[in-house]
Amino acid sequence: MLPVLGKVPGWYLVQLSDGRRGWISADWVEPVAVPPPSDGGGGGQKEEATSYVAVVGSKPVAVLAGPGPVYREVATAPAGSQLRVVGEEQGWIQVRLDTGLTGWVPATLVTLKPWKGDQEKDEGGSLRITGVQVKPLGEGVQVWVQGTQAFSYQSLRLYNPERLVWDIPGAVLDVPPDGREIPVGINGVARIRMSQFTPDTVRVVADLTTSLKFVVQEAPEGKGRIFFVEKPSLKNVVIVLDPGHGTDPDGRDPGAVGPGGTLEKDVNLAIALKLADLLRAEGAKVYLTREGETTPYRLAERAFYANELGADVFLSIHCNASLNPEVGGTSTYVYAPPGTELGQQREERLRLGRSIQSALVAALGLRDIGVLEANFSVLRNTKMPSALVEVAFISNPQEEKLLRDPAFQARAAEGILEGLRRYFSS
Repeated sequence: MLPVLGKVPGWYLVQLSDGRRGWISADWVEPVAVPPPSDGGGGGQKEEATSYVAVVGSKPVAVLAGPGPVYREVATAPAGSQLRVVGEEQGWIQVRLDTGLTGWVPATLVTLKPWKGDQEKDEGGSLRITGVQVKPLGEGVQVWVQGTQAFSYQSLRLYNPERLVWDIPGAVLDVPPDGREIPVGINGVARIRMSQFTPDTVRVVADLTTSLKFVVQEAPEGKGRIFFVEKPSLKNVVIVLDPGHGTDPDGRDPGAVGPGGTLEKDVNLAIALKLADLLRAEGAKVYLTREGETTPYRLAERAFYANELGADVFLSIHCNASLNPEVGGTSTYVYAPPGTELGQQREERLRLGRSIQSALVAALGLRDIGVLEANFSVLRNTKMPSALVEVAFISNPQEEKLLRDPAFQARAAEGILEGLRRYFSS
């Protein structure tokens, strides 16, 4: 028999004889009731059954829509946050967010611990949230959540639309209904909303128009908390952009050709040049493997160029193609097979891919094919987090027309920029 430490639907958390813990399917075991040991006097407390929370480690964790790395990202759980566990599947933990949404996180990136409801709440119950003061500060926004005392909080980043969420446990909202939504409209913050999310939790939400990060400051006299919300800095970040194809020392390579004669190499370059301008405007150091028709770098040498520069990110820009002209959509590729040297970057590369994919799909509105894995040369040979973007299908007549449109190319560049902001904000 194995002692049961906890359970979620369809699974039991058990302890082995050597002290190790793990999950086992309920289909494989039969629970047996065991009377608790006598305490000798009959006055001992009965241990209560517990649920579990997944505690995020020292780095933020992407919460995905399904139990696998290729699923889209629905939220980012900050370092140290706690997520209610509702299931498990093949090394992935299903969690429920405070918004009510469920998602999945890798079991290797969280630690399970018992959760006993009210015992986890802040003591005292005297905390009142009395208002929010918002003002611009430099290129960011200062959000002072005012309260009768300093408080603990849990934060959550949500996407599509972009939001920052701060949940304050053990608190009561003492703000009139007409003062619970504050229009902002500056520096990427659209508005601030407050609500009594549960009887003992106050929720403060910052609705954003772009990806922002935040830092926490102490409030004067300990009256609440100050959240300073600002754009993630791309200043001095080294980014190598690789407009796919073009003429290299081995000859001319136009890439795929659309039914209307559009050359992939030209579209790739147009998007890359627009993106380079946007990145430089935000202070990034941008290098391109080609800035015109020709490049001095053969395929593998494009990755070596990025390695020599010590780039923080490498991004290859392409258009997709299919023999079926009806196929369309946007996809992003990464490569970091587990158990290899590149596998040490697996989470970083997947996070980069998901950040770019979700932002690009939101910007373009095309079918979301997802984040895929492929052994492409530029991904295999780069030593930093890297991704290859397939913006749209040049073989699809409708998408070919879009790819030729400078306005669409600009939207693609802006979407990739937003994805890079998301990546560097978490």
